[in-house]
Amino acid sequence: MIEEAIRKIIRDELEVFVQDIKNATSKENYIGHTNLTAKEAAKYFRTSPSTISNLIHEEGMPHLRMGSRYIIVLEEAEAFLWRETAKRYADTGNIYWTRILERIDYEDKKRKAAFEKAMSNLENSYK
Repeated sequence: MIEEAIRKIIRDELEVFVQDIKNATSKENYIGHTNLTAKEAAKYFRTSPSTISNLIHEEGMPHLRMGSRYIIVLEEAEAFLWRETAKRYADTGNIYWTRILERIDYEDKKRKAAFEKAMSNLENSYK
């Protein structure tokens, strides 16, 4: 009986927490970033949802996972794709792409710091 009550309390708290996370990562609330589902990302990048899934699983495309759904932050995905393109061309010795890669690295460090700060603020708001 007590175990059932504890399970219900935990289940209710988890439901509230999941809803809060969904609200915090909605298109309007994620610090001005655009959040897309895998289907929306596929449409935006003019590819298939399976390609987006492969990029997430095999190439390490940044994403958030909400239950069984993948949320792709558009700005992070674009930066990821630019970086991968620049790396491939820079590896051939192309100085133009090498410089682009250096610029992407610099901007990526700033973006990651902002993302970590936002996630830290989100975590702190639940403590």
